Amino acid sequence: MRLLLAAFVLCCFLGNSEGATTVWLSGSTYIETTWIDGLNPTTNYSESDPNVTWRSASNAMNAKILMTIKPLGLPTGIVITDAQLWITGVDWPDEQDITVDIHRVLQDMTVGGATWNKYDGASDWNAAGCGTPATDFQAGILGSKVVPSGLPIVDSLRVDGGVAAFSLEVNARRTQTWHVVLQDVSSPASPETFEVKGSGAASDPPRLIITYNTIAATPGAGLWWW
Repeated sequence: MRLLLAAFVLCCFLGNSEGATTVWLSGSTYIETTWIDGLNPTTNYSESDPNVTWRSASNAMNAKILMTIKPLGLPTGIVITDAQLWITGVDWPDEQDITVDIHRVLQDMTVGGATWNKYDGASDWNAAGCGTPATDFQAGILGSKVVPSGLPIVDSLRVDGGVAAFSLEVNARRTQTWHVVLQDVSSPASPETFEVKGSGAASDPPRLIITYNTIAATPGAGLWWW
């Protein structure tokens, strides 16, 4: 039975104020999505909807979802108070929960070149599959979500772990192109397939939703640090 995630949300609220502006950024201008597959370690899937099968560590190698995020064209002199990454996906079969973490990728990967073995089509990951913390990816999570089994989700899901980090990351990198990796950390006993829908009849493309205030970015003005 398919479980429709009508928005898998990686988000954080760092405080909002009157007069805030919210923008929705979608499409390949802002987000490019692909995946890497340990069963096909030299295959590049370019920009396409991931359809990954996560497996236990004792089974075949995991697949991982890669995204390039480009929060470009935002006004200068703003403070981002909230940032969300919305992903619509289909998870099946619904035999068990899946826990998905998101990390910033530290290598200068390209969607058009990334494979399980290479991050840009030419250069090796430190460990295959974006596998080494602090070298291939940032160890700290930007967000985490438990995708429950057998539960018909019909509205937004909020990340319930590491929620502050994603907004802070977007705020820090709002003039840059940067990359993230989504990986299953639950080691399911049987293969669990997760599909991110960005095209086709049942699509809802990944979206970056940013709320900002037009306030000078001074300490204590709009951001809470802890």
